[in-house]
Amino acid sequence: WKNIHLFLADERYVPADDPDSTQGMIRKTLLKHAHIPEENLVFPETSLPLHSCITTYQRALQVLCKTYPPDICILGLGSDGHITSLFPPLTDAAFSEEKTVIHTTTDTFAVHDRISLTLPALTQAQNFIFLLKGEEKKNTWEEMLESTEDERRWPAKYILERGNVTVVTWW
Repeated sequence: WKNIHLFLADERYVPADDPDSTQGMIRKTLLKHAHIPEENLVFPETSLPLHSCITTYQRALQVLCKTYPPDICILGLGSDGHITSLFPPLTDAAFSEEKTVIHTTTDTFAVHDRISLTLPALTQAQNFIFLLKGEEKKNTWEEMLESTEDERRWPAKYILERGNVTVVTWW
């Protein structure tokens, strides 16, 4: 596990010990079995003010990715078509080449403030895996594939266009 480095593509802006925290969930599940050294974990510092959290996380990812370019990006797909915390319709910020981490918001879920990698930052990975479970996700995926709308409506299309995508399904 010492050769594995892990960072988040998105996080809810809540304390790390909050039940809605992605970091907290990963620590309670995956990291109970995968003994990745703490120094190899790069998570947003959500105890900081939001702007500082984003700036600090962006810097940490820039340092990490210069040394260890991402091999795999594991993604899900929301029933509304979102990936990470990039909720449709996407703003120009989601396509930023200058920023790797942005603040996003949603009214769809209990936690409104989110931190997300931009689409160009996500596509620095060499390979992508979408994990999709359930009839609702199947319907959303199929709707996206059949749709003529672009990445602003369906951000997963941005990933699919880059290639090296595996889709794992449990229908």
